[in-house]
Amino acid sequence: MPVASVQITNGELVFQPAAGRRGPSAEYRARVQSDRLTGSTTSGDQTIAFVGERPPRWPAADASATHQFGPPVDLFDGTSMDAFDLVRPDQPWFVINGEMTNSPGGVKPAPGSNLRSKQKFQDYRIHAEYKLDDGAHSGIYFRGRYEMQVLGDVGKPPDKFSHMSVYGWVAPLANASKPDNEWQTMEGTIVANKITVFLNGQKVHDNSTLEAMTTNAVDPNELEPGPIQLVGNDGKIWYRKVTITPIVDTRR
Repeated sequence: MPVASVQITNGELVFQPAAGRRGPSAEYRARVQSDRLTGSTTSGDQTIAFVGERPPRWPAADASATHQFGPPVDLFDGTSMDAFDLVRPDQPWFVINGEMTNSPGGVKPAPGSNLRSKQKFQDYRIHAEYKLDDGAHSGIYFRGRYEMQVLGDVGKPPDKFSHMSVYGWVAPLANASKPDNEWQTMEGTIVANKITVFLNGQKVHDNSTLEAMTTNAVDPNELEPGPIQLVGNDGKIWYRKVTITPIVDTRR
């Protein structure tokens, strides 16, 4: 994440992330203990402890290479949401006319939970078809740890928060968005810490590097398989297809 200030005083690291879309950031304090960075941050009356670890050592990989794929896994095919768990059971989604949506009947604001696949995946290709209501946001998390931003931004120059950016880290190569309330298609391949992604048929990542996890990752275990997570709490959205096709070869 971008940092606004950082200093080391008496062996203590003190830093403040740059202010984001939700306003100013809190101050973080940490010290080295063994091979970890342990510390805490305070926001209002709440103090949150954290542990920082060194990033994993990834094998060389090429997400743009030709790979051998196994049988596809339909997480949603227009009929059932049985492949997903609700992160918030009190904020359900619904299947209507072959589409799953977080807000039946156009309720605003849409209070749908995030969806998290019951099955975990390592290296794979994902195909998703979705549309957004006016001003809505969503996100598609690869392995539950790297959010590909989903939002309406037709005509805007790409940046690190654009549609199909690696949220806060890597801008897409181009703006390939369609207008709100039109169906859009993304297809992405993830191999180790590399991704290649197409949005509406246009390449927007070409073997881009996943430098680190994004916010709201489901866990810190980057080298392990992880679920698909779909963001559902920021406006009305629809998904009509989510398919994972695992990579079965050993080539990177």
